[in-house]
Amino acid sequence: MFEKRFSVYRILLSLEKLSAPALMLCSLGLVAILGGIDYLSGFELSFSFFYLIPVSIAAWGVGRNAGLEVSALSAITWATSNLFAGEVYPSIFIFVWNALTRLGFFSVVTILLHTLKQVIREEQYLASTDPLTGALNSRSFYEIINTKVLKAKIHKRPYTIAYIDLDNFKQINDQKGHTVGDAALKMVVTTIQNNIRDKDFIARLGGDEFALLLIETGEMDAKRVVERLHTKLLASMQAQDWDITFSIGVLTFLASPENVNKMIGLTDQLMYQVKSQSKNAVMYSIYHDKT
Repeated sequence: MFEKRFSVYRILLSLEKLSAPALMLCSLGLVAILGGIDYLSGFELSFSFFYLIPVSIAAWGVGRNAGLEVSALSAITWATSNLFAGEVYPSIFIFVWNALTRLGFFSVVTILLHTLKQVIREEQYLASTDPLTGALNSRSFYEIINTKVLKAKIHKRPYTIAYIDLDNFKQINDQKGHTVGDAALKMVVTTIQNNIRDKDFIARLGGDEFALLLIETGEMDAKRVVERLHTKLLASMQAQDWDITFSIGVLTFLASPENVNKMIGLTDQLMYQVKSQSKNAVMYSIYHDKT
C-alpha cells in the first residue's frame, strides 16, 4: 500500500536502480548547481529546501554516511555562497551557528530517511518470508512465479517447479517435540538454499511442504539439481538421526497453464503419487502445450 500511495517513495525506489558512484556524482553536481544559484540570486533568497534533494538522493540511494557527507557539503556550500553573495554577519559565531544549524537539519533528514528505508525493507522481508525458516511464503512465491513465467513465455524458456513433502515429520514432531521439528524445517531450507542458484527460489507452502522454482531449467538439468538436493537433504537428516525422508514431485514446464494454482496443483499431484506409492522418491514429468 505504501508503494502505491506515495509517489515520492516510488521516486526514491527508482534511485536504487542506479549505481552508488552515479548517485553520488548526481548529488555532488546538484549541490554545486544549487550553490551557484544561491550565489547568483543573492543571499536574500533562500534555497535551503532544495538542498534536501541531493541529500535525499545520497542518503536513500547510497547510504547514511554518504547522506551525512552530502549534508555537510550542502551546509558549507549554502553558507559560503551566501557569504560571497554579500551577506554580512555581526560575528563569526553567527556564521558558524547558522552553518551548524543547517548541517543539523540536513543530518536529521538523512538519518530519518535511512531509518525509514531500513524499516520498509524489514517490513517487506517479514511480509514475504516464512518467519520460522526464512523461506518465501506462499503469497510471495506465487507472485514471483507470475513474474518469472511471464519472462519465460517471452523468451520461450522452460522452468521447473518441485514440490517437496517431508515424510515422517509428524512422528518426529510428536516424539521429539516441536523444537526438533522446527530445527528440521530450518535445516531443510538451509540445505536447499546452499545448493541452488541465487536466481532460484524456495518457499514454505505448508507445515512440512515446500516448493522450489528453478528458473530456465529444463528436464535434464532439473533431474540433476533435484537428485543432488534429495541426496543432500537425506544426508542432513541422517546426520541428526532424524527419520525424515522426502517425497518430491518435479514438473518441467515447456508451456504455461492458465494460472499459478494449476501449476502448483499439477506438481502437488506428482508429489502425492510418490507419497501414496513408496515415499522417499522423486517423480518427474513434463507439461506441454495442450493446444
